Amino acid sequence: MAESVWDRSKIGGIEYTNDPAFIARHPNMIAINNVVMVNFSGQIAH
Repeated sequence: MAESVWDRSKIGGIEYTNDPAFIARHPNMIAINNVVMVNFSGQIAH
């Protein structure tokens, strides 16, 4: 059976996930950003 992205993922606290030293150790780091809504003038709500 194919490996799922959820099989390779884990959830961590902000003190772990947002630590620049930790992020810098990963050469293949991928950032996923999202927004809740964007209005007609381009303002973004989180």
